[in-house]
Amino acid sequence: MVLQLPFLTTNEKLEFMLVSPTKQIIEKVAKNIIEKRIQKYNGDIDEEIFNMLIDEINKLIFARSNGVPKKLPKPKKTQPINIPSR
Repeated sequence: MVLQLPFLTTNEKLEFMLVSPTKQIIEKVAKNIIEKRIQKYNGDIDEEIFNMLIDEINKLIFARSNGVPKKLPKPKKTQPINIPSR
């Protein structure tokens, strides 16, 4: 029996973070990761653990596939308040 992880490893998360944040590309990476997991366990994956993994991947796809983040404007500089000394 091989230990089956219901979450993504750091290497798998890194694969997601290194690709362009478009839904089509991220879905290809997700499919690749799922295929690697199936091959690793020779198709003998616990269904509950596999569903947890799919949920984790779907959350990451949703969070990552909203496109390139926009640049936030710099906040305006404020003048320091003069506090009278005692």
